[in-house]
Amino acid sequence: MMRSSILAIYTCLTVLNLAVAQLLPDSQALIVHELEHYYFDYTGPAGFKSGIIPCTNYVDSSTGLPDNTLGRQTSAQWLRAAFHDFVTADVAAGTGGLDASIGFETFHPDNVGVAFNDSLFFFSFFINDKASSKQRLLEHTI
Repeated sequence: MMRSSILAIYTCLTVLNLAVAQLLPDSQALIVHELEHYYFDYTGPAGFKSGIIPCTNYVDSSTGLPDNTLGRQTSAQWLRAAFHDFVTADVAAGTGGLDASIGFETFHPDNVGVAFNDSLFFFSFFINDKASSKQRLLEHTI
């Protein structure tokens, strides 16, 4: 279990590094700045940490408010969404991977439940011109 978790984290970091390498050389500082802004400035009830602190928390996507009565966990939903997104990768063909395409694949029988739409809806408030939905999915997974 621990080995597979470490491998998944390493894979995600490698993908993020490759994405950064494709951008303009001086844009890495802008990305780091955006990540710091995202982590430190989006705090409080409207911040991304509100979804996972405490880790038993669940943010209802229909209201945007914590609702721990449904028996769900936001952190578990984020991990499930990321897993179902990257598990369909075909490395030989160069398709799939952690690309946030899970939002278009909820009709597949393996992708049943509210975890995918809940997660992508939560991330949508933090998407901007410097951070796409696939980057937010990766960040929330790490």
